[in-house]
Amino acid sequence: LKATDVNEKVCEWQSPEQLKEKLDLELRDQGETHTQILERCRDVIRYSVKTGHPRFFNQLYAGLDPYSLVARLITEAINPSVYTYEVSPTFVLIEEAVINKMIQYVGWQEGGDGIFSPGGSVSNMYAVNVARYKFCPNIKEEGLSGMP
Repeated sequence: LKATDVNEKVCEWQSPEQLKEKLDLELRDQGETHTQILERCRDVIRYSVKTGHPRFFNQLYAGLDPYSLVARLITEAINPSVYTYEVSPTFVLIEEAVINKMIQYVGWQEGGDGIFSPGGSVSNMYAVNVARYKFCPNIKEEGLSGMP
């Protein structure tokens, strides 16, 4: 794979103006052929940062993990909504098992709870809401206007 070849570029960098000229970004009223769609995919890959490249370093994320890729393909194919056991029995049990193991790692003797989120921004929002509820436990009943 070129994306993991140390002799290849991490990114074929283009300025926004140059890249706009090279990519077909027109949103048409009619669909496109399979060949055209594959060409768009090739362009996206060609001009994207290759995060699996041996010389790619970032403080927030890294390259491709093959097991995560397979898991991602499975979840994309199944398209589960992991909010109740009835609509996603296996994923709810997997989530529960992972959370319980994380609770063990943290060392909480009295148990705990958890939730998975799709990224850092949502996680930060959850943390702010949890902290606000801890500081102002009546916020659900009194609203923001009743808080200090």
